[in-house]
Amino acid sequence: TVVRGRPHGAAFGSLVAAVVALGALNLINPKATIARYNLTHQNGREIDFAHLARLGGDAVPILASQIQLVPEADRCRLITDLRRRYVPVTGDWRGWNLSRMRAHDAATRLTPVGGCPRSTAR
Repeated sequence: TVVRGRPHGAAFGSLVAAVVALGALNLINPKATIARYNLTHQNGREIDFAHLARLGGDAVPILASQIQLVPEADRCRLITDLRRRYVPVTGDWRGWNLSRMRAHDAATRLTPVGGCPRSTAR
């Protein structure tokens, strides 16, 4: 609009573009997409499950559904860490969001493993 000599429409066009971009990012869900891609495209390489767990609540349902891919040595730590972070419901309704609710549900379904060292990763 500025190039065509009509700058008054630039602000509205920028606002529309920002809303579309934010909507697209919300639909794509980048953190879950990263976790899904890393788990499905291992190709023999080692996966940093601690990093995937730190991606946040969006990645937890993907990790929980693919927990059998985690090596036995790391599975205990990962399950303990996910349950520690997402099973206790903290805060009130103002801090609620869909991502944390889905992470809570997925972490609750994970079977706790006893006798493993506690994770110190945050």
